[in-house]
Amino acid sequence: MEITTIEDFDTFIDKPTPVEKRETVLVDFWADWCAPCKMLAPTLDTLSEEGVRIAKVDIEEFHDIATSYFIRSIPCVLAFRGGKEVARLVGVNPIEKYRELLETK
Repeated sequence: MEITTIEDFDTFIDKPTPVEKRETVLVDFWADWCAPCKMLAPTLDTLSEEGVRIAKVDIEEFHDIATSYFIRSIPCVLAFRGGKEVARLVGVNPIEKYRELLETK
């Protein structure tokens, strides 16, 4: 899901349905000029095809969101469950690390 408004972001992480309260969602903070972000894209596409809910936040367009989550380096993937951040990964990592995010308690 491409985040196009701040409301999209809030809805994606803060207003889960009862079933989704147990589901971890991932938010990818990226920028078009970021080569490592482009390298990470196929990994996130694979996870999305496996049914993982992933939103993408362009830090150039939504600087306020990135700042509010203290995003200092990209790519940065945050895991949210029930509207709360439960984990994060910075940089390009193996797909297994992103799967581990989904299991974070």
